[in-house]
Amino acid sequence: MPRLVNIRSLLARFLLAILCVSSASSSARAFDGSISAGTVITNRADASYRDSEGTTFSTISPTVTVTVLAVATLTVSPKETIPSANVGPHERITRLFRICNTGNVPSAYTITRAEVNAPAVLVNLFFDNDASGTVTGGDLSIAVGSTLSAVIAPSACLGVLAVIDTNDSPPDSLLQIHLTALAGVSNTANAPPEDTGTIINSVGRGPRFTNPTNVALPPLKDVNGSSQAIVARGTPFTYTIAFRNTGDVTARNLIVSDDLPAGVEYVANSLHLENNGGW
Repeated sequence: MPRLVNIRSLLARFLLAILCVSSASSSARAFDGSISAGTVITNRADASYRDSEGTTFSTISPTVTVTVLAVATLTVSPKETIPSANVGPHERITRLFRICNTGNVPSAYTITRAEVNAPAVLVNLFFDNDASGTVTGGDLSIAVGSTLSAVIAPSACLGVLAVIDTNDSPPDSLLQIHLTALAGVSNTANAPPEDTGTIINSVGRGPRFTNPTNVALPPLKDVNGSSQAIVARGTPFTYTIAFRNTGDVTARNLIVSDDLPAGVEYVANSLHLENNGGW
C-alpha cells in the first residue's frame, strides 16, 4: 500500500509538470540609432517552476540567432504644409533641405527631382558639404539625376541648398519647392529608396517704406532735427533720413541715396547708420 501511494504521488507531479509547460516569445527594436548591417543578435529563454512540495522544474530554450540585413532608408525634410517664410517678387532666395540616412548602411545620394512653381525658377542646387546653410566655395553643384553626393553614414544628414528666383510671383500666392532624393546603394534587402521634401513660402507684396511713426506718410527727412533750418556759410549741418518697412516681406540689400543740392558738399566720414527697432 505505501508503494501505491508513492506511485500516485509521482503520477500527480508528472501531470502537473505537463500542465504547467508553456511558451513565451519576445521582440526587440533599437531605440538609439540603427543597428549596423551584419550584426548578429542572439536570444535564449529559460524558465523554472517550484511545486507546492518544493520540487523545482526548469527548462532552457534553444538559442535563436538573427543576422541584421542591410537596409537602406532615407528621409528628406522639411515636409511643410503651411508657409514657413515670406518672400517678395523679384527676390533671389536660398532654401535648405536635409537628406538624413535612416538606414543601417552608408549611402550616397542623387537628386532625381527639383522643382518650383512658375513663374519662379530654380537657379542652382548645391550639396551643402560644409554644413554652413549658405552657398560657399566648398559646396558641390548638383546636376539633377546624375551628381552623386558624398557618402553619408547611418543617422547622419546632408544639406541641399536650392537657389530660387521668385521673378513675377503674384502677391498672396504660395511658392512651393519640391526636392526628391534617391539612395545610391546596392546589395541591400530593399530596393534603393526615394523620398521627397517640400518647402512652402508665401509671396507678399514686397517692402514698403514709410514714415517711421505714420504709415500714411513718406519717409522722413529733416535738417538739424527740424523740417527746416537756417545755416551759416561754412557751418556744418546734419540731414537725417528716417523710414520704416511697413511692407509684408523683408527688405534686403537696401540702397539709400541722397542727392545734395548745388553749393552743399558732404563732410567725409560723417555718415552714420542706425537700426531703431523701437519705431
